[in-house]
Amino acid sequence: MTVNQTPTPLATAVICHYNPTLNAYLRHLVCLCVASLQKIPDEALQIFVCDGSPRPDPFVAESLAIYDNVRYLHAGRQLSFGETYNLGIQAAETPYVVLLANDVLISAKQVRRLVKELRGDVTCAVPYLNRADYATQISRRWRVPRRSYPASMTINVNAFVREALAAIGNVPEALTGCYNDAVIFHRLRQRGQRIALVNVGEVDHLRAITRRIATNLACAQDLAQAAALEPALFAGVQPQSRNGWARMYANASQRRLPGLLWRLLSLLPWKLSEQHGLGYLVAWLEPYLSMR
Repeated sequence: MTVNQTPTPLATAVICHYNPTLNAYLRHLVCLCVASLQKIPDEALQIFVCDGSPRPDPFVAESLAIYDNVRYLHAGRQLSFGETYNLGIQAAETPYVVLLANDVLISAKQVRRLVKELRGDVTCAVPYLNRADYATQISRRWRVPRRSYPASMTINVNAFVREALAAIGNVPEALTGCYNDAVIFHRLRQRGQRIALVNVGEVDHLRAITRRIATNLACAQDLAQAAALEPALFAGVQPQSRNGWARMYANASQRRLPGLLWRLLSLLPWKLSEQHGLGYLVAWLEPYLSMR
């Protein structure tokens, strides 16, 4: 007689949630994030909603109880951005983990597509996003490459080989939420590993909405901390410099670009680079120029 056993999930989606005021919008948003992953229940995907708020939220915990393979995790205290992600990473037992912001809508099928990219020296995969924070990750262009190797990354949707992420110390916990991605990227690159930017179809990022309601980010503080964590990456980056991001791109690039090109790119204001006009030069050139 054989006993049916639930198959071990292939990947764990770790959703970062922060809502200290128990705002109704954020409560429903994180539930929508889970629902988008559960449109077709997927036994290959375990989901952890990690709440970094000072106190747990019974509404969210009860709302998520209806789903299979979904757990609500709270540490009993307020957590930093990195600690919130690491709460789920450390509880995961699957070979792959997917770090996911609570304002991103993506399906389990698209997550599986990202996980398939994790082979060889590729230990992180990210999708193109609508309204992305990162200029070269924006999908609203008439054509996007099916796959490229970007010179940086954001922590909005990131599929990792769990052992590779653990080898670099998981998500830096000393930072409030800024530059964690740059430090992770740099540490992976130091180990000879790459990040793949993958076209998996439309993935919606409700960009910056959560920051207007609840955030504990302190970018200037994080810049000082991050520079101490990875001095080589942040050399020459000044917190008051409007175009300091360009210097960081240059430091993190997988393929060193000509100095003149970086000086030209650094002339483009940040808002221009991510929204319209000549800034799309960055979005078009950078993925191709950083490929090897």
